Amino acid sequence: MSEGEDKPMRNVNVGVLGHIDSGKTSLVRALSQVTSTASLDKHPQSQERGITLDLGFTAFALDTPPEKLAPSGEPVGRLQICLVDCPGHASLMKTVIGGAQIIDAVLLVVDATKGIQTQTAECLVLAEILAPQIFVVLNKIDLFPKETRQKKIDTLISRLQKVFAKTNFGSDVPFIPVAASPSSSGGEAAGTAATATAGSSQTQEGGANSEGADKEGNEPSAPSGQPDVDGIGIGDLKRVLAERVRIPSRDRTGPLWFAFDHAFSLKGKGTIVTGTVVSGSLQVGASVESALGGAGGGGKVRTIQMFKRNVNEAIQGDRCAINVPQMDASKLERGVLVSPASAPAPARAVVAAVQKIHYFKHPVLSKQKFHVTIGHTTTMASFIFFVPHSKGGGKESRELNGEGKKGSETGDTATSEGSSAVPSHACSLALGGLVSREASRWPSSFPLGDEGEASGNEKGRGKPQQSNRNFDWLEELLSPQQSQQTATGGATSNGAGSHSDKQTGESSNPFAFAVILFERPVQVPQGSLLIASKLDADVHSPSCRLALFGKTLSGPLPMGSAGEKEKDKCAEFGKLLRVLKRKERVGVVERVENDEYSAICKGMFKKETDITLFAGLKVVHRRSGTSGVIEGPFGKSGKFRVRFDAKVGAADSSSSAGAGQAGKAGGKGKGRGKSSKDANGAAEEEGADPNIEQEGGQEKERDAVVLVYYKNVFDKSVRFIQD
Repeated sequence: MSEGEDKPMRNVNVGVLGHIDSGKTSLVRALSQVTSTASLDKHPQSQERGITLDLGFTAFALDTPPEKLAPSGEPVGRLQICLVDCPGHASLMKTVIGGAQIIDAVLLVVDATKGIQTQTAECLVLAEILAPQIFVVLNKIDLFPKETRQKKIDTLISRLQKVFAKTNFGSDVPFIPVAASPSSSGGEAAGTAATATAGSSQTQEGGANSEGADKEGNEPSAPSGQPDVDGIGIGDLKRVLAERVRIPSRDRTGPLWFAFDHAFSLKGKGTIVTGTVVSGSLQVGASVESALGGAGGGGKVRTIQMFKRNVNEAIQGDRCAINVPQMDASKLERGVLVSPASAPAPARAVVAAVQKIHYFKHPVLSKQKFHVTIGHTTTMASFIFFVPHSKGGGKESRELNGEGKKGSETGDTATSEGSSAVPSHACSLALGGLVSREASRWPSSFPLGDEGEASGNEKGRGKPQQSNRNFDWLEELLSPQQSQQTATGGATSNGAGSHSDKQTGESSNPFAFAVILFERPVQVPQGSLLIASKLDADVHSPSCRLALFGKTLSGPLPMGSAGEKEKDKCAEFGKLLRVLKRKERVGVVERVENDEYSAICKGMFKKETDITLFAGLKVVHRRSGTSGVIEGPFGKSGKFRVRFDAKVGAADSSSSAGAGQAGKAGGKGKGRGKSSKDANGAAEEEGADPNIEQEGGQEKERDAVVLVYYKNVFDKSVRFIQD
C-alpha cells in the first residue's frame, strides 16, 4: 500500500469530451487505474467500428496538496477521479448530453494537429452549460517534429486562449499538452514529457475482466502485472488535476435520483445496475424502482460497490454498482431509478425558465419541436414561449424575473477555486458558468393562477374580466445578444411579446418562460436542468445544434386525456396559466348618429362573423382618441354599432368612401389577415386595415376604429381579454 491509500477518498466526476478521433479513449486508458463493465470501448460494435459508441467509466486516485481543502474546510487528502468517456461522433450527441449531466468538470480533448473542430465546439458549449470547470488537453503532440514541437504548442495555446476568452471559462484555463498514445517516432519526451505518478497501474486495451465483473458484481480493476504505459504529459495532467480541480459539495438529503447507464445479470447474484447518484443517497436495503414504473420493475438493494469497494451507502455524486436481484436486467436500458416514496409524478407538460444559446443561429419559435434532455432522458417536445404581460408589471413581474432573490434560491453556483456549490437542479450534478450566470435571474418556482379567476367574459358576452396571472405569448425566443441588438434598434422578427425594451436600450427580460409539451410522459423533478437540441439536423453541418437551456419551475401541469386533441388537452391548465396572444382588428366609422356618441362602423368583420361575440369589447376612435364599446351588429353585412364615451363628431365623407373601397377589397387587399373559425364560429381573421388603400388613406386613418384584445393560447373557448 502506497502512502496515502488509507486516507478517505472524495469522488469527482470528470467528463472526457471532444471531437471524434481526438484521442479521448486513449487518454482515458493512459490515466485509469480501475475500469468498469463499460469502458475503453469494450462493446463489440465499438471495437468493430473503432469509435466510442457509449459512455465509458474508469477511475484513478490522486494525492492532493495538503493545503487543498474541501467545502467543509477539511483537507481533501486522497481524491478519486471518475472519468466519463463520452462519444465524439456527431450522431451520438444525445449520449454526450446525457453523460454530461453527471459530471463535475470537463477534460476537453483537442487534437493538437487540427485545433477546434465541429464537435469540439459543441462540447465546449455543453461544458459552458453543465461544467463549472474545464481542463483543455492538447493531445497528439508527438505528431509535431521534436525541433518545432514547443513552438507549435505555444502557438496553438495562444490561438485557443482567444477562443476561450469569449466563453464563460475565460482565457485562464489550464492547457495541458500530452500524447496519450505516443507513436514510436515521437515517444520521447523531448523536454515536454513528465512521468506518471508513482504506483499507477495503467490498463491496456483488453486488460479488463472479460466477463465484465467479478463474482461479487464488482466493477473490475485492471489486472496486476501489466506494464505501465506512460504517455507524454500524463504526469503533468495528473498534477494539474490534483492542484486545481474543485471539490464539489454533496447533499445526501434530497430525493433519490440514480441515473443508470448499464445493467447486466450475474450468476448467483441477479441484476447488477451501474450508475451515478445524482440526487440524494442510496443505502443497502433501500427500495428502488424504475422511473415511471417502467420496464425492469423494482426491488431492494442487496449490495453497493464503488470501484471494487463494498460500501453501505452511496451519496450524491458517487459512481457505484448496485445489486437488485428482483429487477429484470434484460428490460433495463439507460434510465433512472427512484425511491417509491419520493418518485415525482409523470409529466406531459411543465413550465420552465429558458434561454436561447447564442451559438444556435436558427430562429427558435413557439410551437417548434426539439429534442429535450433532462438527466439521461431525451424525448421530443414542443415549446410555447411567453413573458410577463406588458401591462401587468410591477411586483409580479419583478418576482417572476428573479429580481431580489438570493443565489441559493435560484440555483446559483459558487465560482471560487476551492469548491462548486450544489445546484437545486435534481437531474444534474453541476452547473456551468453559462447557467450559473443567468440562474440568478431565474425564479425558483412558477405558481399557477387560481382556477377560480375568470379569464374572460361569460360566453363571450358582457364585460371581460382582467386576470392578474396573464402572460404574453412570445413568437420567437431571442438570445440575450439578439435581445440587446433589438433593444438598440436592430431588426427582429420577434413579433408579439418581444422580451426587450427599446426605450431603455436594455434587455428587459433576458430569459422567457415556456410551457414544454412532451411527446411522452417523463418524470421531471421541479428544478431540473434541461437542454433542447436539434439533433435531427445535418451532422456534417458546422452549425451548433444546441438551441436552448433552462430549468423546470413547476410540477406536472394538469392535462386532458391522452385521446383528446392537443388543444383540448391543454385547455385544462389554460384556465390556470393564461398565455395571451395579441389580436388587432381595424375598421372605420361609416357614419356618426345624431347624438354624436353612437356610430355605425364597418370593415372590421366579415358579414358571416357572429358580431355578438364581440359585444362589450372596448375600441378606440383613432382620430379623437375616444374609447367606446361595441354594442352589437348593425344589419347583416358585417357592420356594427359602437357607443363612445364622448362625442366624436361627424365622419368625413371621403373617409366613408374609402371605407367602402376597403370593405369591397375584402381579403384581397395587401396586409389582410387570413381567416379561420374558432369553436364558436367567430372569424379569427385580422380586420381590414384602412391603410391598405393608398388613395384616400389619410382620411381613413383619421376615422379608424381599433379593437385590441387577447386570446388564451391554451384555452380555445371564445373568451376575450382586454387591458
